[in-house]
Formats: sequence, structure tokens, C-alpha cells
Amino acid sequence: MALEAKRLQAIIGGSAGNLVEWYDWYAYSALSLYFSASFFPKGDPTAQLLNTSAVFAVGFFMRPIGAYVMGRYADRHGRKAGLAVSVALIEDGARVPELLIDQGDADQFLTEQLKPELLRAACDAAGIDLTLRIQPGYDHSYYFISTFLADHVNWHAERLKGG
Repeated sequence: MALEAKRLQAIIGGSAGNLVEWYDWYAYSALSLYFSASFFPKGDPTAQLLNTSAVFAVGFFMRPIGAYVMGRYADRHGRKAGLAVSVALIEDGARVPELLIDQGDADQFLTEQLKPELLRAACDAAGIDLTLRIQPGYDHSYYFISTFLADHVNWHAERLKGG
């Protein structure tokens, strides 16, 4: 491949990645007016919006610091090592201490596709406390989901509140 074609491919690839990354920032800032009331104290719309903006600002200002630190690491230890550290940090931050799963025993996808025993084994191996409730007579329908939705909302709310 000619040098000019490689350069063009690198520019297009880098620009596409940058576009996706900045789309996240744009979507967060554009939608913050709508979800700020869901995450911050009720009663004061100004405080809600300022808190939402503060979350945005912290991420915006930390990004160059993270890029500098990870860039220096990758320069010294190689891009592959830098990527491995990035993935490890993301995976560690995404780890959850426990899961609640409801599954219908009449689900047509249960044994061939969903395979809850594999989920249990993966959670056991990762040290994640799994509550797997097999619900008799339920399948893979909206009725099943709507029946247990309130349980899940309450379960998550307790954990978000630290209870």
C-alpha cells in the first residue's frame, strides 16, 4: 500500500474513532436537561443541572490527564501493554458484587441459548454473588418481565442507596 493511502487510512480511522468518542460527550450534554432530575435531589432544578454539569466537567478535564498517563505508559511499555492496562481498568470498574436474575422455566430459549448454569459458573469463578430465581411456568414474554420488574427496581434501588 502506498504511503499516501496508508496516511489517508490512518486519518479516516482516527477521525472515525474521535467522532464516536465525541458523540458520547455530545449526547450526555444534550440529554442532561432530561435526566438530571432522575439522579440529583428533587426540588431545585438549578442544582440538578449544575450537578449534572459537574459530572460532565470532571470527565472532560480528566480525559487529557488519563490520555497523558496512559500515553506515557504505552510509549514505555508498548501499545499492547497499554491496551491491556486500559481493558483491565475498565473491567475492574465494571465489576459488580452481585446479580439478580429471574428466568422462566418454560422459556423456549432456556437450555439451548440462555444456559443459566453457565452464568452461575461464570459468576462463581469471578466471585460474584448470583441470585438466580427460576420462575415456574413463565416463558420469555413481556408478561414475565412485567411480573418481576418491580422486584428488580427495588433490588437496584436498595443497592444504589447503599442499603
